[in-house]
Amino acid sequence: MPQLFFPPHTGGKVRDLSQEGNGIVALNSPDPAWQGRVLSLPDTVPGDEIEVLAYQSSGKRLAVTDYKLVQPSPDRQDAFCPHFASCGGCQLQDLTYQATLAWKRKHVADLLQRMAKLPISVDAVKPCLSLTQPLAFRSIVRLHVNPLGQLCFYGRKPQELIPINTCPIQSDQVNGLRQLVQALLTDQPSSEVAKLSSLEIRQNAENDAFMLTFNFHAQPLAPDWQDFFTQVRDQAGEALGRGEASACASLSLWLAVGEDYVHIAGPEQLRMTENGLDFDFSPRAFQQTNLQLNQILYQEVVKAAQMVADSKAGDASAIISAARLQQYPFKILELYCGSGTISLHLAQAFPEAQITGVEIVPEAIADAKHNAELNGFASDRLRFEVGDAGQALRQPQQPVSAQLSGESQETGPASVQPPYDLLVVDPPRQGLDPQLCQDILASNIPHIIYVSCDPATLARDLKTLKHAYSLQNIQPLDMFPWTTHVECAVLMSRVDK
Repeated sequence: MPQLFFPPHTGGKVRDLSQEGNGIVALNSPDPAWQGRVLSLPDTVPGDEIEVLAYQSSGKRLAVTDYKLVQPSPDRQDAFCPHFASCGGCQLQDLTYQATLAWKRKHVADLLQRMAKLPISVDAVKPCLSLTQPLAFRSIVRLHVNPLGQLCFYGRKPQELIPINTCPIQSDQVNGLRQLVQALLTDQPSSEVAKLSSLEIRQNAENDAFMLTFNFHAQPLAPDWQDFFTQVRDQAGEALGRGEASACASLSLWLAVGEDYVHIAGPEQLRMTENGLDFDFSPRAFQQTNLQLNQILYQEVVKAAQMVADSKAGDASAIISAARLQQYPFKILELYCGSGTISLHLAQAFPEAQITGVEIVPEAIADAKHNAELNGFASDRLRFEVGDAGQALRQPQQPVSAQLSGESQETGPASVQPPYDLLVVDPPRQGLDPQLCQDILASNIPHIIYVSCDPATLARDLKTLKHAYSLQNIQPLDMFPWTTHVECAVLMSRVDK
């Protein structure tokens, strides 16, 4: 594809970032054909003054291949990772941390305005909660194995694998375990290393428990790998800076071939303590990558639920007597509950609440029930069920008079009371299913807490939910420092129309 050139003195100031982390600039040019044209440029940050020099064009797609930095932005900084230019993990290391937090707040507001068509300003979005020192925070990492047997991250180009020497956003312990495994792989037969597809390393918040899962795409030969796993176990203490293997008794080793998991050594689960609650995670269970911010996220969910509980107490006391209030408890439904982390935090905060967690993955529900027992929660007020998210909302609703008196729905006209006071949803990155949004609208549940890891799908879902719910609180969290990703906890209340 031939390289073409822009007219001389064509450029402008980078005004924003794309979701991929590229700078967005509207060109100033002596050529009217280029004047005002909006381009995306990698490795630029808001405030940079640039001049574009050359490009390549394929149909309607145009890619800038050369430009020069005329005046750097005051928010520009040198990247602190030697792999930043090639690794696909971080996109914003060349932007100061405070500037990334400001951009994420603005990014959330922009998406809610543009996609959800909500009339909100940046001031309506709370400042992004963050770490004081956003380094060495990453508690879970998946490394892919290239044909040379090197442990890699995905690069900036599709399917590109980049060997990693060190990663500043991972802890010293995770880096040490990665280096240990890499060194031991060099002694394995190349035919066996070729069967290894990836390595997942996890740690807990206290840095005293670790889990390594070796994922194979073909069945490994036991004799070659038994000695390998023994060496990993025996040398892990030194790799973690503890000097001896006995200091790392909490190292867990797993082998996986497809969906078949085999426990090799150490505890079968990874023990985690968050906000005074204990959790055991199996190798298949979802775990947040930023444990410090994760605990703050749960605190924010509890704060939002407290706002709902306070409003419910006021409404209920105006409708029914204090004696009847005990028969009308705070009822919470969590969809996509996973291993039960949010539900358990709500159970801890609201001892009288009745909480139901629903998740379609049976293994996750098994973990959730185990974690409830681990923390001493009674099953009659904290229940976990395997099921479809939408089906959990499609249950008969009773009039409030019938719920309090035990009468059936046929006793006469009465106001219909929704089955839950609060709905909590924490979906994967693709957001809510469109049908589930319709089920939520039909449920008449008065309040929703939506925990989102992608503000774009959050905005898409709010475009539907806004027909019955208004935003009460929007709290972004920098769960993924130095990337364009941002977590949000949103509280919505039903609007009577």
